[in-house]
Amino acid sequence: MAERRPVIAPLAFSPLTRWQRRLPAISLAGGLVAAVAAAEVCIAFVNAPLGLGLHVGILLWLLWHGSRTDQDDVRGMLFGLVIVPLIRIFSLCLPLDQFPSTYWPALVMAPVLVSVWTAARTAGYSLEELGLTLPWPAPLWQLALLVPVGVALGALEYAILQPTPAATSLAPSTIWQPLVVLTLATGFGEELVFRGLLQHATMWRFGPLRSILLVTALFACLHIGYRSAPDLALVFGAGLFFSYITWRSGSLAGAVITHASVNISLFLLTPLLFAPLLS
Repeated sequence: MAERRPVIAPLAFSPLTRWQRRLPAISLAGGLVAAVAAAEVCIAFVNAPLGLGLHVGILLWLLWHGSRTDQDDVRGMLFGLVIVPLIRIFSLCLPLDQFPSTYWPALVMAPVLVSVWTAARTAGYSLEELGLTLPWPAPLWQLALLVPVGVALGALEYAILQPTPAATSLAPSTIWQPLVVLTLATGFGEELVFRGLLQHATMWRFGPLRSILLVTALFACLHIGYRSAPDLALVFGAGLFFSYITWRSGSLAGAVITHASVNISLFLLTPLLFAPLLS
């Protein structure tokens, strides 16, 4: 089989250019993570409107600097990072209470995906660059091996959080709607945002290691609202795994399947099947 060129790879900067860009880039990454974390802590523990205001400020800052730069890779990165505060802004501002909680992730993810499409079009990213491709010649059985990994992670997260199940039973007529939402909105949608758009956009600027750490940190920050340090550590570890397999394969398929399996296990399988068997 011919060797496949990796889709996601850093630009080959000269040593001088790398050195000149390294400190501002690291400062940007650290400052962004700190700002998003501060906004999420405000929402979870202090005052939700204050946290919302911080996210709006982050969004405006990213848009302002993205519109002023003359570097295409930086513009694509900053416009892509706008999605992070947008996720929380949509989740707080949309009238979700008027709909069953089963549909909340889909209602939030719908405008987010429109924003992802807009950012990707603006930056000129292809579907392959976003990871929307299959990674291996015979992917099905290899991808299937990731399902039990996700189920185990979901069971562990359930032991930490013990959330309300997304359905009342495992009857097909009861679980099909949350199953679709968890697969498409949280599995596919979140992976397209973080491991697709953001990981590709930041990879050009930071390289694989720093990009994976940045994207995973932002992904974990948006879970601060669960108010659980053990869950935050678990989410960070899972995010590293999702980012790594996406980077190595050049495809979102593995991360999407694992992430969807985590949430299906967390909100359906573990509370409705495994927990009753162990009690």
